[in-house]
Amino acid sequence: MKDFFLSEREIQDLAGEPKKAAGYTVRSILLGMTPKSGRGASVRQFSCEFPRLGGGDRWSVYLRQNMVNPLDFSCGLWLLPEKRAIKFPLARYNGKSHRHTNHLEREPAFYDFHIHRATERYQASSYGDEHYAQVTNRYSRLRDAFGCLLADYNISLDVEKERQAETSQ
Repeated sequence: MKDFFLSEREIQDLAGEPKKAAGYTVRSILLGMTPKSGRGASVRQFSCEFPRLGGGDRWSVYLRQNMVNPLDFSCGLWLLPEKRAIKFPLARYNGKSHRHTNHLEREPAFYDFHIHRATERYQASSYGDEHYAQVTNRYSRLRDAFGCLLADYNISLDVEKERQAETSQ
């Protein structure tokens, strides 16, 4: 058994819990993506951590995009449990850049935009905690995938700072 395990109910509760990434705007995050080379590809990426409301644990949001293939992107949300050296992936929104198979369901592989979500079933398997994924037509680029992540996981950014940036242009 894994050292850290969440039930479906706990996963749903965490997903719906309000999250506040103070000081960040969509614009500052997208502009803050920095180039990095490695693993055979050049990517732009950004990550930030912010406290869980009520203290203790922290949240981490990341964005990554291949600089050659704009459909090769990912953004996601991790829970960083207090006093544990782990990152628990709650969700990952992927671009249309690779085939994916939900092995436990024995479904045929698909090649499309898709959303990974943590499940109790996959945590108990040898696959990743958030390996299960579903095809989506809700986005076709990183910016829109990030918007879906924010909405689906109740993450609010600094709206006032966003408004100030828009009015100063």
